[in-house]
Amino acid sequence: MRSQNQWPEDPLTHLKDYFGNDRSPVWDTMEQMEEENSRIKESLPELEATIQKLTDEIEVEKRKTKVFETYKAVNVDGSVSGLADLNLWRIGCGRHEVYCPED
Repeated sequence: MRSQNQWPEDPLTHLKDYFGNDRSPVWDTMEQMEEENSRIKESLPELEATIQKLTDEIEVEKRKTKVFETYKAVNVDGSVSGLADLNLWRIGCGRHEVYCPED
């Protein structure tokens, strides 16, 4: 039994005594990254709402463009002056709104 090694009672304390309480500066960078990730997670719902709003606006603008291109294709002289007479911008007002100046 005399040849048996003596193990410390608390290995963690023994390791700290052996290596010291040094802390790598890389951990500071890691903490900064974790903070940045938490900020991004907090702002994520707001960003998703903004994306949805912009997607909806793009869809409306695509419909406006399609109506304008359709009118321009039908218009023989290529002018856009007759647009108010035909009132094409009001096509779909209500359920499928394209553009409603009175609303």
